[in-house]
Amino acid sequence: MLQAFPIIFIEKHGFTTVQSSLVFIGVAIGTTIGALINWRMTINYPQLIQKWKGFPPPEERLVGSMLGCPLVVIGIFWLGWTGHYPSVPWYVPALSTVCLGIGVCLIFVSFLVCSVTPCVVAIITLYYRATLWIHILCIALQHLQPIPSSDPLSLLRSRSLRCRCLLGYVIPFALLLVFLTIHLVGR
Repeated sequence: MLQAFPIIFIEKHGFTTVQSSLVFIGVAIGTTIGALINWRMTINYPQLIQKWKGFPPPEERLVGSMLGCPLVVIGIFWLGWTGHYPSVPWYVPALSTVCLGIGVCLIFVSFLVCSVTPCVVAIITLYYRATLWIHILCIALQHLQPIPSSDPLSLLRSRSLRCRCLLGYVIPFALLLVFLTIHLVGR
């Protein structure tokens, strides 16, 4: 969907690259409106927690996605039908991005909050922190150790650096799966 923006706004409406990037402001406005709608829809959640003795049903969080799903479909059709014709003014498909932003935000927040427990959030946060630092370290090692192209071992060295980066991602991911399995089996 977002890959269609350059086609619609650069090829069909003659925007420059910078001008077509400004269309994403509509998505930002839409996600902000979606966050405000989600906040308003979940304002009674503390009462639900008391009513259900700490464990309200997950379906209570899905109200936002019930509103967001039709908005995404409407936004996609609106963008597709109005963006195809150069005779339609540029702001008509640009306005559809607000609708898309609202829908995507409502769906994302609903399913994120509905399907994730605090323990899982902590494990995923630790995993991403670890992989971020490993990624930064691999980039630093790659820049600190320049490999001359005339060196016959350059391919071997670059592969070993890639293997170190791969292991840095695979091992934390495997640990994440183990902890998630232990957490879900313990329920």
